[in-house]
Amino acid sequence: MQVTQTPRKWQWPRLTQLPLGVEITLLLIIKIGLITILAKTFFAHPEAKHMRMPLQSVEQRMLAPSPAATPGALPLPASSSSSANSALPEATKQPE
Repeated sequence: MQVTQTPRKWQWPRLTQLPLGVEITLLLIIKIGLITILAKTFFAHPEAKHMRMPLQSVEQRMLAPSPAATPGALPLPASSSSSANSALPEATKQPE
């Protein structure tokens, strides 16, 4: 019994006649170069270099407790419907 292979209908064209490893390496170098150019163009430095934030105010803002953790804040609503009334303040609770 002889197995016959069907010819390929379509094949991706090669970009160059270089060996496959060299072609892949070349494309990776081009890709890294384009990504580097885009990164330097759009994400390089702030436009106004003279605008600096004091380090102490940045630390205070970043390390401050979250608003939900401050005393007197309302608790987060419960996920179940049976305890939904317990999360409401006393003035808004409905009689059961």
